[in-house]
Amino acid sequence: MNAKDISKVKFVGSLGSSPASVNRVNGVMLVNKNWFNSLPKEQRYFILLHEKGHVVCNTSNEFKADDWAFKEYASQGYSLKDAILALVNNLKFIDRKRGKYSALGKEQKNRVLMQIIRCKIYDYKILGNENYKDWYNKNFTN
Repeated sequence: MNAKDISKVKFVGSLGSSPASVNRVNGVMLVNKNWFNSLPKEQRYFILLHEKGHVVCNTSNEFKADDWAFKEYASQGYSLKDAILALVNNLKFIDRKRGKYSALGKEQKNRVLMQIIRCKIYDYKILGNENYKDWYNKNFTN
């Protein structure tokens, strides 16, 4: 049986290239304290919500955790720009062929792109930003 929520948060010295991770079975979240403390509070909060999304949605899928976290984050009035920057600034982009950090990898590019799309939709549909009306109608209506 999997956890329904975060049961405990532990700050640790290192998680490799990740700012945080979570165990979906017991709900324990590990947070890389060195990396985490260097981030703006808005990005820290998004990362915590993302990890919680893995537990609440019982998923290992990064896109589903991003989506859940975004809905929570935006509904609380946090900056849409910071929702994007939380991914852009904190995903480590690995060139698997070379084994080095480099430009955005395919999955990371797609995660950032989906975050931008979520932000535009939210900005238009929820916040009423008419600047995205034509874009929304062109891409999401018949």
